[in-house]
Amino acid sequence: MVQRHGLCAEQCQPQLCRAHISAGPVRPGKGGGRGKGVHSQPGPRQIAALGVQQALDWGCASLPPGLSAGVEESAPPCAERTEPGSGKSPKLAAPGSDWRKSPKLATQVFSSLARERKTELAGQLLSFMQEGQVEVNAFHYTSAISACAKGSQWQLALDLLKDKMAGRSIAPDEFSYTAAMKACAAGRQWQLALGLLREMPQLLLAPDEISYTAAIGACEKGSQWQLALGLLREMPEMRVPRTETNCNAAMSACAKAGEWELALDLLAKMPEYRLDPSEVSFNSAISACKSAGRWHWALHLLDDMLAKKAAPDEISYSATISACQQSGRWQQALELVCRMSERRVAADEISCNAAIRACEAGSQWLPALRLLFSEMPRLRLTPSEVTYNAALAACKKSGEWQLSLEVLGVMPGTRVRPSKLSFSAAISLCARCGQWAAALALLGRMPELGAVPDEFCCSAAISAREKSGQWQLALQVLGTMPGLQLRPDGISFNAAISACSTGGQWQLALGLLGKMSDMTLTPNVISYNAAITACKAGGRWQLATGLLGVMLSLEFRPDEISYNAAISVCEKGGQWQQALAFLEMMPARRLTPD
Repeated sequence: MVQRHGLCAEQCQPQLCRAHISAGPVRPGKGGGRGKGVHSQPGPRQIAALGVQQALDWGCASLPPGLSAGVEESAPPCAERTEPGSGKSPKLAAPGSDWRKSPKLATQVFSSLARERKTELAGQLLSFMQEGQVEVNAFHYTSAISACAKGSQWQLALDLLKDKMAGRSIAPDEFSYTAAMKACAAGRQWQLALGLLREMPQLLLAPDEISYTAAIGACEKGSQWQLALGLLREMPEMRVPRTETNCNAAMSACAKAGEWELALDLLAKMPEYRLDPSEVSFNSAISACKSAGRWHWALHLLDDMLAKKAAPDEISYSATISACQQSGRWQQALELVCRMSERRVAADEISCNAAIRACEAGSQWLPALRLLFSEMPRLRLTPSEVTYNAALAACKKSGEWQLSLEVLGVMPGTRVRPSKLSFSAAISLCARCGQWAAALALLGRMPELGAVPDEFCCSAAISAREKSGQWQLALQVLGTMPGLQLRPDGISFNAAISACSTGGQWQLALGLLGKMSDMTLTPNVISYNAAITACKAGGRWQLATGLLGVMLSLEFRPDEISYNAAISVCEKGGQWQQALAFLEMMPARRLTPD
């Protein structure tokens, strides 16, 4: 493998990595302001940037005839001016003659409102025009419905289509229905979108490829991949030509459902439809492979893109790297990052994060940290909390607790505040490696850095105290959790019971076991095993026997640890008959004595 940018696995030397670690308001235009009774006028984009009341205060008829000039000659405003801070709402009056003479001006404003997602303002503007006796036509309503689509206001879109247009005796056209379907798609209302599509022929409206794209997109967002493919199949029957956009939407629906084979089949059929797959088409298919963990197919598609003159972009590479990450193919993930530089495709944070997670899956902490501390600075990429957490996870997977502390220590200096997830990874790793002092120190540092401990952090800290035999401190952490508005869970209690067991505190261990039931927590095999083991310290063979009986009565399945602990307690209490009885029970339960 050729070394590229120090990333390839064969070139990763442990001694190199640690060195890397040490490392406003709308302004009046020309002639604006208050002078000679003339107000500065906004264009369509400026209107869309205003709030609802501000835009109404400008007044519809005070818009310039060409939406750019001729303000001085425009008719009087349609809203009575109010002084700022007066608390009075503008009183709407009839608009001037400009919009009556040329309703096309309103259409342009509606288009701007749609682009800016000013849904409420578009609806008010419609009502305003009607009150001012300005001609309102299907184009205006379609523009308002489009604004609803971009603002995910599907209810308002349907109200405009079904009620408002009918009330004005304005017949919806294909564009109106398509815009409404897009609004339903944005609101994940796939049933309503399909209903509108089926309703169009009844009104003698012919759905076109854009209508089908909207309907297929609604099915995609509603996870209805079968319906999406069905719509694609019926298009020729309706004499509607399939387009690349239709196919891409259907492939995306298959990708989200994990139907990678169907997505690949559709990609292969596009030439039969006389369509050339684009980068978007390939990206949809690669995403389907990513969702299904089919990394080799994702790599094949990436190579196929080059053969078919479809240039892979950062989305293509990131999706392929993620597919490799899910399968633990860290070598391929790193190779793809190198290939991006060769192809002059700018690697982004997403692709680097995916590559670092791939290293985590393969327990490869060194290339993960080299990506973080060497490659990303070379690419002028700023690591985020997600990036650092992925690197911490790689350290955790490899058991590198010291490196995890170094990574955590670097974060504040890069203006990335460690989150509770960051601390959880480091604390649990330290606890697992028996570094209880480091785990407790991290727990104490969390409030300093604005990170609030969660149940997982506290459980990890309790486990650290368990391994160190500090049962008093374990109980202290457990007792402080309610004050942090945290509800101790089964993991927290199990760790505390084990800590008491290690410290020979059988009374406290049994008390915690009973406390779990008081808190509506169900003890599990781990809870009972820790309690039975605690009984050994006091020679309480009766209690140990009773706990084993409770497990059987509750239909728990005692394991080797349960029986071995009970036998050990009976041995210490001189109860050889009971110990022998437990020993004879184990083979029948397919358990092996130690």
